[in-house]
Amino acid sequence: MFALAGMVQNPRTGYREAIIGGGWQADPQGALTLAAANTSGGWFAQVYALPSVRVGSVTLDATVEGYLPLGGRGVGELDISPAVALIEVAPAAGVGAAYHLSAPAVGAPGYAADPALRVTVAHCAATLELLRGIARASSELRFTIKTSR
Repeated sequence: MFALAGMVQNPRTGYREAIIGGGWQADPQGALTLAAANTSGGWFAQVYALPSVRVGSVTLDATVEGYLPLGGRGVGELDISPAVALIEVAPAAGVGAAYHLSAPAVGAPGYAADPALRVTVAHCAATLELLRGIARASSELRFTIKTSR
């Protein structure tokens, strides 16, 4: 089992989100997490699936998110945020691409993609993603740290 906590604050749009939850490591290739989020749009139950596959020097990771509004506010949504494909270029570094899909229950989906870089030290992986909005998505700079032990 593991704990999950996160926070998003977008000063440009005013959107905010605070998340807390817990999960289970299914095996080395993935995990499942259940969480609650308080957002500017209301309260949501969230389910995260985190599949991960490594074939030779190529790693494919994704975060698949399902949002279910709790109460009268908000819209359900399915996101892939992000899917990352990396090629190992050194023992602790990989380069590749990141892709983001946002598919709300109401409205058209949004897409973003661009390069990604990951550096791993001990049991900590830091990933930098430069996502460029393609359709109905904003451009973003994301920095993620994942630890295991």
